[in-house]
Amino acid sequence: MTDASDKFSAVYGNDQENLVINTPDGIFNSSFNASWSASGINPAFLGFFPDMAEDSYATVGLDGPAAAAGQADPSLVEDAALTPTISGYFVSGGTSLNVNTLTGGSWYVLNTAGNALPDANLQVLVMQITTAGSISGTLNFQVFPLGVGADQQQVSIDFDGAGTFNSDGTTGPTNACGCTDATACNYDADADYDDGSCVSIAEGACDCDGNVADECGVCGGDGIADGACDCDGNVLDACGVCGGDGSSCVYDVTLTVTVCGGTDGEVRLTGPWWGWDPYGGPVASDNGDGTYSVSLPGVTESFEYLWVVNGGTENIIGQGCAPITDGVNYANRQWSVGDADPVDIYNYCGECPEIVEGCTDVDANNYNPDAEVDNGGCAYDVTLNVEVCGGGATEVRMTGPWWGWDPNGGPVAADNGDGTYSVFLPGVSSSIEYLWVVDGVQENIIGLGCAPITDGANYANRQWNQGDDDASDVYNSCEPCPTDVEGCIDDA
Repeated sequence: MTDASDKFSAVYGNDQENLVINTPDGIFNSSFNASWSASGINPAFLGFFPDMAEDSYATVGLDGPAAAAGQADPSLVEDAALTPTISGYFVSGGTSLNVNTLTGGSWYVLNTAGNALPDANLQVLVMQITTAGSISGTLNFQVFPLGVGADQQQVSIDFDGAGTFNSDGTTGPTNACGCTDATACNYDADADYDDGSCVSIAEGACDCDGNVADECGVCGGDGIADGACDCDGNVLDACGVCGGDGSSCVYDVTLTVTVCGGTDGEVRLTGPWWGWDPYGGPVASDNGDGTYSVSLPGVTESFEYLWVVNGGTENIIGQGCAPITDGVNYANRQWSVGDADPVDIYNYCGECPEIVEGCTDVDANNYNPDAEVDNGGCAYDVTLNVEVCGGGATEVRMTGPWWGWDPNGGPVAADNGDGTYSVFLPGVSSSIEYLWVVDGVQENIIGLGCAPITDGANYANRQWNQGDDDASDVYNSCEPCPTDVEGCIDDA
């Protein structure tokens, strides 16, 4: 093979290109390899049966079974009418093999097999023959130059005894085939015939080593030197001009500020250019991510500034990021000529402080006085009361989705002794949907107007929401119990 990326595909024979191996004294076969290929050579047995190493077998690039990642044992196709078959020749001490039928036969590996690649000498082992006598014949190979199957080549070599044999019938080392294009990366001056293996400089590269032209046009060069701004070694002046003398500085400056927690109001700049008027500087544009920016074109000198949010000028005295300060009365930010665009945090020199989330309702069980943002998790002790008109109830319960609407599943209400009953629920952190059950009978208040959870026809459920007062209901009603009027009922 001519290139390390060539792929060996197959050894084959048919009625047009006969595969012939003549070994009149027979070949040696170890009884411990029952396979026609090297896949039957078990390395673990070689120490016990060393003659296995002399076994005769067919292969593609392997002297034992495929073991490494990507390797594959060869496969075999053959005409069953052959006498002997290829497999028969390699397992039964064959004396002659002639693959000459229309179907023929072949041992092969796929293009993806790692052992299809040649070794360091650009060679591939295709069989091992151990015989006490002579050996001769004709071998036919299929090769994929550079691993490209569409460019397949078939080669036939006649051989007789030990030695190096070539497809043109000559013996000994030869390089008759190769790349004859003098502009190719693998040009072979000794090649007599072009074998289609020429490799051109890769697209985008400038030489056969894969180097590319640097920004200065040098193939494989290092480009502009560190610290320089062009291929001539010039450097940037203070104004950003390559090779300039520093006399042309004009800057477009964009100042950006983060407002911790955001704002629905207005963000501005102020400073001596605007008389420190909190409403005199330019309005910042909202970037939509909690940051705001002001662009100042054509700046030619350093300037002081502070940020203003909703009319409030930031105070960063003593925080360490204000170079213009007396440490007590004022602390101003500064952009200096040549600085990068500043990125600030309103009222801070570091990161935004962590916002504490928690329950902000002072009436809740878990009120957190340090919480700045309510997390919706406030918990309350809730007492739900119900009056049973006329009294006489044996047992009063609650039911609802917490208890699967089981009329006997909810908590039993305490009898207050006055016709009212109460259920105490500690630490409730979500709304409660419920109905009352008296002596096993669940109330029905459809259409009565006091059930916010209803479809108006099939169900109507009461609800307590976080922050509501304790509930006071009337069983089976949305109205107070009727009051008995005492007096004389004798109309005579």
